Amino acid sequence: MACMLLTALSPAAMAADGVITRLQFRDRVVARLEAANPDFKVKVLSLDELEVTGVGEGEVRMYLGNAYRQYLSDPSSLDQVITRFVGVAVSATAAEAEDAPLAPADLRLLIRPAGFLDEVGKMRARSGKPTLDTDLPVSRLLAGDLVVLLGLDHPQSYSYPPRATIEEALPSADAWTRALTNTGAAVGKIRTEALRDGVSMVTTESGLGPSLLLLDNVWTQAPLKGQGDPIVVVFSRTALLLGHEGDPASINALVAILKAERAFAGNDLVSDQLFIRRNGRWEVFDPAAPRRMPREASLDRAA
Repeated sequence: MACMLLTALSPAAMAADGVITRLQFRDRVVARLEAANPDFKVKVLSLDELEVTGVGEGEVRMYLGNAYRQYLSDPSSLDQVITRFVGVAVSATAAEAEDAPLAPADLRLLIRPAGFLDEVGKMRARSGKPTLDTDLPVSRLLAGDLVVLLGLDHPQSYSYPPRATIEEALPSADAWTRALTNTGAAVGKIRTEALRDGVSMVTTESGLGPSLLLLDNVWTQAPLKGQGDPIVVVFSRTALLLGHEGDPASINALVAILKAERAFAGNDLVSDQLFIRRNGRWEVFDPAAPRRMPREASLDRAA
């Protein structure tokens, strides 16, 4: 967990171990991006977020959180990690410039914060592009501040075609069905890592961890099934934190982790809310509300 790992290491301790800080990592990435293409213009938006322009008319948002975690897992891989990250930027901006035709097999369903759509609209406006509904990505509300987007899976990045582009290729309803099927097929192996007090970090070999929220079948079986309804934090664009309503310790731990991440300016949280799956639907979970006991342990259920 990035926040806890970083706060456990002082800058002096990191320097002694030869580990560069998050800020130093960001600055090295910026320098490499600018060296990779003289047309690139890199704007620093936060400790972990960059905006890259300069190829075609598009702008690309880049998030460094996952790359920095990869580096921390193996500090000797610094050059390789930055090279891969810069390659993603080059690939993404080139894809934007080429405006390649939509391939239905590449459709995926991706979980993003609702504010993502506002940012897309602002970027289009700054580029002089239209911002009507048909010009924006296709989305549906999931719960709270989360939306589901129709995206395209490229080798090193995702793109979000406007509604008009989607509907030129196939009807919107068919696109959602196809994207859901593709997402389920692409997820790959689900990985869980026990953290503490019943909380697990959930990832997939495809990097589509948050998209598991859309796959009904995975929540009725191991490794995601537990005591009571599942409760999640969308920890990043690739990972979920998982607890269960029937396990009070896991809820308390999720609340504590979320509080720590909110206080950390460089966090990668997709949402700072908790979500619970009840009756096959996700809704915002209020940890202060009275908690239900799992059905199998309820003392007042009908005989």
